[in-house]
Amino acid sequence: MFRGTFTPARRNAGFGAAVFEPGPMPVIDPEAIPALESETTELKHGAEQGNDGAELTLGWTGVVAKERVETEALENYKRELVQEVFAVQQKVEQFIQSNRATRRGRLERELEHIREEGRQQQQACDTAQAEFYRADQARVECENGKRRASNALREHRDRAPDRFASQGDRVKHQRRDQTLVEACQEVDASFAAALRARNQTAGIWEEEKIKLERLDQDAERLERELAGEPYFDPSTGLTAVPQA
Repeated sequence: MFRGTFTPARRNAGFGAAVFEPGPMPVIDPEAIPALESETTELKHGAEQGNDGAELTLGWTGVVAKERVETEALENYKRELVQEVFAVQQKVEQFIQSNRATRRGRLERELEHIREEGRQQQQACDTAQAEFYRADQARVECENGKRRASNALREHRDRAPDRFASQGDRVKHQRRDQTLVEACQEVDASFAAALRARNQTAGIWEEEKIKLERLDQDAERLERELAGEPYFDPSTGLTAVPQA
């Protein structure tokens, strides 16, 4: 039989920071006790349908109310038990309701925070995407410049002086060849730098997309949990069933 009391210290020790102050112990009309037996079937049906409150009530009040006694003293003791157990059940139900309301509030705040982070992360992702496109366009332009410089050098060498060319023409051709070689070297260096920048921005964009995907998964998990639907729990790698 429950004889103790829930002091604030015991409540804090058992339920974290939540403190519940239930009202006075309800008084049950002795004439109503037999009616609890007829309610047991309904409570059992409610428990089977997932009603936790019905399951709690069925847990002890129904058991005590159904118990047949042989003496008046036991009948009085039974009534006392029903009242005490009913009072404890009210405290438990208050705790469950308060705890779930607190938990739902926390989930809603987390979801709003995740949504805010998601909006910021979407902007970061869009910025990274734009930077990648600019870098890739610069790479394409450098690649085209590299191709033009290479073609110019090849065409120049195809027009090499013949054996009857003057010394002046030969020197002029050689100087032009050196200029074109240096131009090819410059565009090669520019292309290499543009390629590195393109690859770097591609990596940054990929990282931002991964962050956005994780936030999207977190938001979906919280939304499903608030809706009472099964969700993927990344901490266990399994599908979890949310509390009511």
